[in-house]
Amino acid sequence: MARNRIIKPEFWADAKVGRLSFGARLLYIAMWNFADDYGIISASPRVFAETFFEMIIRRAWRLAGLTRPARRSIRPAAAKC
Repeated sequence: MARNRIIKPEFWADAKVGRLSFGARLLYIAMWNFADDYGIISASPRVFAETFFEMIIRRAWRLAGLTRPARRSIRPAAAKC
C-alpha cells in the first residue's frame, strides 16, 4: 500500500541526486511512496514498474489533452534462437 512520505528540500540539493535523470529522481520518490516502514516494496519489480509508469503515462496523456491508447502490458521480447 502506498504511503505518504515527506520529501525534504535537501533532497534536491544532494550531489548524488543531481547526477540522476529526471525520470530516475521520480522513480526514486515513487519507491519511497510504495515502500513500507522497513523499505520493502511488496510487489514484484515488474508489477511496481507497470503501476508506476502507467500512472505517469496516463497523466501525461491527460495533460496533453489527448485520448490515451489502450493499455499494453510490459512483456519481454521472445528469444530468437
